[in-house]
Amino acid sequence: MLQRRFSEEEIKGASFGSYAHGAPGPDGLSFLFYQTFWEVIKKDFIAMVRDFEEGKLDIHRLNFALIVLIPKEVNAKDMKNFRPISLSNCAIKIFTKAMTNRFFPISHRMISPNQTAFIKGRYILESVVLTHEVI
Repeated sequence: MLQRRFSEEEIKGASFGSYAHGAPGPDGLSFLFYQTFWEVIKKDFIAMVRDFEEGKLDIHRLNFALIVLIPKEVNAKDMKNFRPISLSNCAIKIFTKAMTNRFFPISHRMISPNQTAFIKGRYILESVVLTHEVI
């Protein structure tokens, strides 16, 4: 299940299942671009996915991000009034979302019920609270 090639439906689902109006990555392309022009770009994008699956794609060209500071308020001047965000290319996000969507149905067999970080519906803060209660 995890090792089979991605179908066009899985890749399209990962793209269309993402928030269209988020900030674009360093390449300037947002999910809105992928969703709007899917019929035009799908052949080339699927070819890129095939290259990725076969280890032929230089992933380093896609897998980079820019960290930018977003003001929390108008006319922010102090660093405490900014928050950093990471802008990643949507193409790599589509890859990872497709992989995550495929892994999710079997994840309960591989991830401990005690793990709280990075699992939908579980929060790392729960571990901190539990540890505090034990102490």
